[in-house]
Amino acid sequence: MNISKVDQLNIEAYKNFVAVNYGSFLQSLEWGEWQEKNGKKAIRYIVEDETGTPILSAQFLRHALPFDKEYFYCAYGPVVNLKFKIEDCRLAIQELITKIHKDYPKTIFIRLEPTSTLPPITYSLRPSLHIQPASTILLDVTKPKEELLANMHPKTRYNIKVAEKHDVTVKQLQSKEEKQLAANLFKNTLTRRKLVSPSTDYYFELANYNTGGKNFSVNTFGAYLGDTLLACALTVDFNQTRTYLFGGSSTEHKNVMAPYLLHWTIIQDAKTQNIETYDWFGAEGAVSDGSGFARFKTGFGGTLKAYGGTYDIVFRPLIYKLYQLTRSLNRWLKHL
Repeated sequence: MNISKVDQLNIEAYKNFVAVNYGSFLQSLEWGEWQEKNGKKAIRYIVEDETGTPILSAQFLRHALPFDKEYFYCAYGPVVNLKFKIEDCRLAIQELITKIHKDYPKTIFIRLEPTSTLPPITYSLRPSLHIQPASTILLDVTKPKEELLANMHPKTRYNIKVAEKHDVTVKQLQSKEEKQLAANLFKNTLTRRKLVSPSTDYYFELANYNTGGKNFSVNTFGAYLGDTLLACALTVDFNQTRTYLFGGSSTEHKNVMAPYLLHWTIIQDAKTQNIETYDWFGAEGAVSDGSGFARFKTGFGGTLKAYGGTYDIVFRPLIYKLYQLTRSLNRWLKHL
């Protein structure tokens, strides 16, 4: 097998491979570049067989740790060529891990978060906490509008009509002023729910992130009552999938049900853009009991998809244990 780092010579091959094999936007070149704008280093690999045919690709983010150590994280990856046998994929993953271990001796562990079950490898896989959602709800938006409505929960259809009756309007946000209001609402919503949130600047800069590529775009939508922004959503379009990444909602005028019309409009807009799937990016709820927001999502219909789990491949067990203890302490302090 041949393992190559992605550079300017094979960057197009990487992009094409991720696209053809239905990789997540988290494995896209554009998302890696966005992460690099935020201080992380993205490292990409392609593993090929003896004939030069790619077996898999993987985009890792390098995370710095104290004492000049680091770990590698592969979100919803590696991306695997489904035409290859499981044994070929197993060997490719194994050899890639070995190469990273050799090339980056400061690495404490590698975290893999595949979208499907990992084949058994000789390295020990330690189950770990999910960084990305462990499962999601996928809605086929290629279906006719009437069928999409029919598949919704009756309460969801009713609430869409309530929003329309109150003259709620939904539009794609274009100006920096509109996106700044949305960024504030994203931040305030998670803070209100006592969840960890990126900074307001992060949301604003992501809303304005434009790669110029044809296969990747970030869009922000807002639902208004008059001139008041009541709900907003930031989505990522990649590989004929629109992913709902962030959402915000106001505590004002809850009775007009603005979020329902917001997402119904986003879904209809996706159809006009030849998007095939609306990914709710998590079947779990956004509140402590995991139910409220999950019910909102499932009300639109769709199919539940479970991912393959999160696993750490540990090279230095003692330092890894110290890392785990520190992370547990940090999570406990954040919830005090």
